Amino acid sequence: MNRHPSGTSSRAAGDLVVGRLMQDGLLLPRDVRQPELAAFETLARFHSWSYIESAGRPETIARVFGTDPGAVRVDTLMRSIRRAVGGTVEAACNVVAGNVRAAVNLGGGFHHAEPEMGAGFCLFNDVGVAIRTLRAQGFDEPIMVIDLDVHQGNGNSVAFSETDRVHVYSVHGSVWSRSSSRAHREIHLQGGVSDARYMAVLRTTLVPWLVRLRPGLVFYIAGADILAGDRLGSFWVTLPGVFERDRLVTEAVRDVGAGLVVTMGGGYSRDAWLTHYNYARYLLTGTRVLLTRNDARKTSFDRASRALDPLELQKDPEELNVDLSPEELFGQLTREAPARRLLDFYSRHGIEVALQQYGLVDKMKARGYDDVQVTLDIASVDNQRVLVDGIAKSSSHRLVELVVRRGPLALPGVDDEAPIEALWVEWLLLQDPLASFSLERPRLPGQNHPGLGLARDFVELLIRMCKRLGLGALVDLPAHYHNGAAASPEFHFVDPEIEGRMRAMMTILTGFSAAEGSQLVEDGRLVTREGEPVRWQPAAHVLGLDARVQRYFRSDDYRSRVIEATNEWLKKGLQLAPPTPTKVNTSSQRSIQ
Repeated sequence: MNRHPSGTSSRAAGDLVVGRLMQDGLLLPRDVRQPELAAFETLARFHSWSYIESAGRPETIARVFGTDPGAVRVDTLMRSIRRAVGGTVEAACNVVAGNVRAAVNLGGGFHHAEPEMGAGFCLFNDVGVAIRTLRAQGFDEPIMVIDLDVHQGNGNSVAFSETDRVHVYSVHGSVWSRSSSRAHREIHLQGGVSDARYMAVLRTTLVPWLVRLRPGLVFYIAGADILAGDRLGSFWVTLPGVFERDRLVTEAVRDVGAGLVVTMGGGYSRDAWLTHYNYARYLLTGTRVLLTRNDARKTSFDRASRALDPLELQKDPEELNVDLSPEELFGQLTREAPARRLLDFYSRHGIEVALQQYGLVDKMKARGYDDVQVTLDIASVDNQRVLVDGIAKSSSHRLVELVVRRGPLALPGVDDEAPIEALWVEWLLLQDPLASFSLERPRLPGQNHPGLGLARDFVELLIRMCKRLGLGALVDLPAHYHNGAAASPEFHFVDPEIEGRMRAMMTILTGFSAAEGSQLVEDGRLVTREGEPVRWQPAAHVLGLDARVQRYFRSDDYRSRVIEATNEWLKKGLQLAPPTPTKVNTSSQRSIQ
């Protein structure tokens, strides 16, 4: 296993994969190799010398990576990329030499680099360089490139368009080149691409093509950007779906007796590294054990939840105050005692204990807040509020405001005889008043202060509340686009039409940050072909805990209706309208803000 990813995010992903494999006892230090830098003469087997020379200029690198030339550290970046290219070359040579049947480079897959130019974060094309190196060494068997990154690999399509000895197979959501060749099989998928649709395409096209071509070697670009929620992707494949893709490719290649070289390709979501970890684990053990992003957090919260005494969560020290009069202690007989517990279970003391046990108090203190205090406002059954304040710089600051209620959840087609009781989150504010907005933390619609950075932790806390109270679902009402997009794909809208609408919005807003996308929606810039703004509409967004809820969202009927709705919205010509021109005051020639 070669280890040297190229960019910052790739390096982090590679380190996470290797670290977790070692932690699990599946990998030893001797199993991981750091490859040599690809020599410039090696790069020249694929790229022209004129391009190689220009690739060392800050302006070229800045164009390829979409950054400012002044921010480019040429030597560091060039060494990193050359090492990643060297990793793919070394992996391929080891497979062809018969040292291994499969080799993994935890980096590479730079498929947008053509012989005369780089693009899309790809300065040099490692797979192309490796293929030309093998040919120079005398390897003459057919070679196949299976490119399952969500973006078409124009570099390999263009470079090998005139040979019938290198075959490119690609399934992608965006087209980067119109180059065509009878030796290539390139499939462009649009709209809501689910696990079922994606796997059906692979089974009916990839497997027969492999059997017919019988390549001696396969390069597999295992892109993680097909994952739902990837900020530069448009597919809606789940983590298990990506694993099934990787497993199908591996077994199909093995069945035709070909060697296999794996590179990481693209991946721009928090879960990207998990796809590579799960695949590497499968290659090492042959077992289907999937790690998800929240496993560590979930394990921590589960452990804390088990340690919490239910009586401690309900205990109210104020009820034990011996200084209370009998009337204050027992309440007047002519009226009911006031509500003292959130959801008829949690006392204020219990909420404080839970926040402490789950580590949330420590995280708030790490942000500069001491003496974290909880207040309950639970007079209304329909809107029970939890307020969390922290002291900083001698002032009290509101950090959390949570409004919840218990209530039934109605799902179409689900038996009403046993109603599903859910925890409805009417409002959740998490803010850091001490922090400032910046380029790294831009203001999101609806924000007065930057976020507290504890959204996922509070979701886990709310899940534990649901389980402790025997509730079948957690229901959110996302107020803005970024709220709904961040919760996807774990949460789903009950109405498949609304779910499909959001997925279509996310498809069009691919490549924009959460702040940018949400602001575009807020400003009415997301429009149909007729120019009608597509506004965000809050609706029931559900995380299912009850088996009936989970079956509803996993059903073929729900998924097919979501895909149909997604495609319908895309057919309406969903697009971004140009910004409104700045008005000019002709008398002063200054723009009106």
